[in-house]
Amino acid sequence: MSDIRELSDYEQSESLPFVCYDRSMFHYFQRINKFNFFKVLFIDRYLGFQYSDGNEPLLPYNYNGFDKLKANYGVDIESTVEELSGILTERFSNGYMAYAMLKTVHKDGSFYNTNTLIEDIKGDIVYITKTNETMRKVYTPITINELLDRFPLTEEGKVSLSFIKADQFFEKHQNLKIENVLKNILIGEYQYEIKHGNLYRDKKVMVPNCNAFQKLIGYFENEEPQILENGINKKNQLRMYKHIANKINPILNCWEMIIEFDDDDIIRESITNVRNDLKSLFKWFSLLNSKLNKAFYKNYMVSLIKLSEDYSVFQNSVHSYVLSKEKK
Repeated sequence: MSDIRELSDYEQSESLPFVCYDRSMFHYFQRINKFNFFKVLFIDRYLGFQYSDGNEPLLPYNYNGFDKLKANYGVDIESTVEELSGILTERFSNGYMAYAMLKTVHKDGSFYNTNTLIEDIKGDIVYITKTNETMRKVYTPITINELLDRFPLTEEGKVSLSFIKADQFFEKHQNLKIENVLKNILIGEYQYEIKHGNLYRDKKVMVPNCNAFQKLIGYFENEEPQILENGINKKNQLRMYKHIANKINPILNCWEMIIEFDDDDIIRESITNVRNDLKSLFKWFSLLNSKLNKAFYKNYMVSLIKLSEDYSVFQNSVHSYVLSKEKK
């Protein structure tokens, strides 16, 4: 009997806000290992983003504790295609799982690279998970040769993937309570300090910033003539909404969970405002994508600016909350 199954409606709704590489980690931490506080691992991302000219304009801030956590409990590997089968077998026999960018087929038959979780290997069969809005199957079997064919090659003709084995993390935090998240995750795992009225990481004072948003606004101000004349290309389609929402929503979800039993209405109100801004952004992006119109573009820009302003309020309200937890 096949081990393939589909995500439940709850698992699907929990996983969809994440970008593909974070969604692979949702599967590892929450679906497979039942760490139901996965959302809070984004606790420090409120601090800001790095701007990028690529498909994802807003990337996690330099001090991204979740990346540090993955590095602490995992290892990155680069190998030849011929060596990879043996490496997978050895690592999986020692309790690791793996994740990597793999070639995946669009509905139209074209290929794209997306992060995929490699859950298990049994003989010549590998079990992988890649889910999105339309793909809900998990633990899907493919042959080892199919897997090897789906790895994009580096300039040196090698393949890259990451392994993770976070058993010690799960054991340490099996009784984690939401009221201890700042102490156990932000300070304990991510090595931040709250002292003298400031938040520190590596002896550097950490303060929220919205610089990446300002650069994104500037980018789309400059793109207006080209977009209105030629339409929205695939890159800008991703930049205008999808890869904004999938960076912001997990952070909002994180802080909704943290303050669920708290009386902090300032953060709640700021989250509501940002969510409404994202809805407005999606509305005007969708209208503009269906019909090029100067008024639609103007309203899109108004929504983007409003989003950046309200997100800054959210950042500052969360930062005040974090600083208020300093031990006196």
